[in-house]
Amino acid sequence: MGRDRGFVGVTLALAYAQRHPERVLGMVLAAVTSGRWRETQWITRDMGRVFPHQWDRFTELLPEAERGGDLAAAYARLLSSSDQALREETARRWCEWEDTHMSLAPGYEPHLSVRELSWQMVFARLVTHYWGHGCFLADNEVLANMAKIAHPGHADSRPARHLRPARHGVAVAQGMAREPPSRHRRRRSLRRKHERAIHRRDRCHGRPTPPRHRDTSGARSPIRRGRP
Repeated sequence: MGRDRGFVGVTLALAYAQRHPERVLGMVLAAVTSGRWRETQWITRDMGRVFPHQWDRFTELLPEAERGGDLAAAYARLLSSSDQALREETARRWCEWEDTHMSLAPGYEPHLSVRELSWQMVFARLVTHYWGHGCFLADNEVLANMAKIAHPGHADSRPARHLRPARHGVAVAQGMAREPPSRHRRRRSLRRKHERAIHRRDRCHGRPTPPRHRDTSGARSPIRRGRP
């Protein structure tokens, strides 16, 4: 079981699973992205409509001519500068923006912008390097290949080589996440738990458990018995 958290890491994890499904037993992913250019634009540019002042601070380090282009690639160039002070400030600004646009998540607390500078520089260089090159994938490659790791159904007998999406987790593609259990399924589960409890109680007292009965509607109904 592999666990990964973060935009670039999730994209690479999905790409690896699609190319080597026989090596992947399962995946737990958060902050799912597919590496598409449109997603990168949404994170680095479109979220500026929600946080305009923070976005101005995010882009003010960049040359004015590059503010209308690929912001991740522009940041990657600044992080490769020979000016140490500029590299450090660039890493700080990138981590500040990451914390800003992720702050909409319930219960989110800033953690990137408060990390040590050496960690911020590694993180910022890694993310901007991959995003600035489209994660080295075709623009829709991950979503187009989801069928390679998708396996519909709920049976536990599915081959282990397939990626099984989380029951109530993040959907990594259209319709891949399992639906929450219906009200009927929840009631049936509770009814079965109740019947098992009756069976265990009777077994402890050496009494045979009567067979299950059905009412006139055909629905299975547990036998209610008082305390011995």
